[in-house]
Amino acid sequence: MGEAGITFSLRYQARALIAHPAEKVNSVWIVGTNSLREENEVRFLQYDADQERLLSVKILAHNAEIWDISPSATEGDLFFTVWSKVGTYGVSLWQALPMDTMSLVTDLQGHQGVIRSVKWHPLQPDLAITIEEGFLRTWSITSGGVQASGQADAGELVQLWGGALHPRQKDVMATAGGNNVQLWDLRTMSRTGEVSGAHRMPVRDVSFASHNEHRFVTGGDDCRLRFWDMRMLGKAEALLELGGHSHWLWRGQDSPLPDPP
Repeated sequence: MGEAGITFSLRYQARALIAHPAEKVNSVWIVGTNSLREENEVRFLQYDADQERLLSVKILAHNAEIWDISPSATEGDLFFTVWSKVGTYGVSLWQALPMDTMSLVTDLQGHQGVIRSVKWHPLQPDLAITIEEGFLRTWSITSGGVQASGQADAGELVQLWGGALHPRQKDVMATAGGNNVQLWDLRTMSRTGEVSGAHRMPVRDVSFASHNEHRFVTGGDDCRLRFWDMRMLGKAEALLELGGHSHWLWRGQDSPLPDPP
């Protein structure tokens, strides 16, 4: 039998969890809760290798439900949250402060409708991208604030659910929209490729391989993980398909290690 995993109990349910890319020494994760009736929180969790456990090193109060978190890859105290409150969605940039407090840097203005997620570009620290229900939007981050800098329509009758930035090609992004996967050029905000019918039901997430610049993985409502090659987008045939899940897949991430995920 395998060894027991390491767990950490939260006060409320959570849907947002991400490894902190700015932490180069310790393994730090940021998690955000999304309780409808209680005050939510952002927690910084650090792995203690000596005691083989997770430690809560920072707890920050956050009033609205948190649906996504994206930290800066260069500044350890800055992060975005996607939140909702009474049916209204927003994106805010925060700065974590001492004594378990945080300060609102700015709220993003100009987005529309439901916001699925926000991506702080790891290769371009002055760029963020929001994936909205019907739009892909870029934002310029400066010392003076955050301003919308470009947008692209998802397409007629297409709902975007998730997306991923290429870890090596800074201008390439993939989105999960409808039953398809779209590739985008962030310089022109134009679509450069598509896998039609990538899944039999809506695609919920996409992730690029960190060890292979051509590979990416998708997960969808058909309870399948599928692996693709960017050089073979004309074929709606995956390199590999993994089943075995009893429910739809909302998140799928490729392993950072060179072995298959």
